Amino acid sequence: MAEEEANITLEVEETDTSQADAQAAAEAQAQAEADAKAKADAKAKADAEEAAKKAAEEEAARVAAEEAAEEAAKKAAEEAELTEQLKELSELTQKTNALWAQGKKTNWESMSHTQSGAEKFNLAERKKLQSGFMSNMIHFGTNSITKNIKTQPQQKKTRQTRPQFSSMFLRR
Repeated sequence: MAEEEANITLEVEETDTSQADAQAAAEAQAQAEADAKAKADAKAKADAEEAAKKAAEEEAARVAAEEAAEEAAKKAAEEAELTEQLKELSELTQKTNALWAQGKKTNWESMSHTQSGAEKFNLAERKKLQSGFMSNMIHFGTNSITKNIKTQPQQKKTRQTRPQFSSMFLRR
């Protein structure tokens, strides 16, 4: 019996040590899993940061490209406007040169801003005026003497008044 008790105690001790070993192994395994999870989380966090950094760089590159495209479009529009202005300026220069050449040929009489041109213009304006007998009756203009009188219909009196025949001192 003593031997059986010693075996039982030995078995209990072995069971206790095996349980302690199992518990230690389970704790070690849990610790290893926690370490692996922490490593995986750290790696995922690093990957996410790297992906965010890459996305930010791509966004910055896209914004820079858009700004460059906008500036190029503005520059192209300014150049197109400048060429249009130069074309208009050359057309105006040609017209001015043609007017000066015409003025030179006609001894400046065709130019409206010269003395002879102004006299010619005033003569043409005076020709337009009609003068003579009853010209204002022939042509309607600002010099005519007609008045537009609007007449209002008179209201009829509904009450008959009798004539008052009285003297100056007597009032009735």
